[in-house]
Amino acid sequence: MRANVLAIQKHVDEKFQGNKTKFSEALRVNRAQLSKILTHNEGAGALFFGELIRYCDENHLNWREFIFLPDGVTLVTDGHAQRGA
Repeated sequence: MRANVLAIQKHVDEKFQGNKTKFSEALRVNRAQLSKILTHNEGAGALFFGELIRYCDENHLNWREFIFLPDGVTLVTDGHAQRGA
């Protein structure tokens, strides 16, 4: 998995007025980790992706807009398989 940095940064800009600290608090992740992800697109692991998915679910957002799945990953939704992006 990879973070869709452009989509995440756009969300931070639109919903948090660019305030990464507020967004990191909403995600329940360290602000330094969030900055590293947004600046260098590195440091995103299971904890970050799990919290991003939780945040998206709680805020009625499609987490697939914020996470790139590797080729070959199959999503199963409502009994139907879909290829990942």
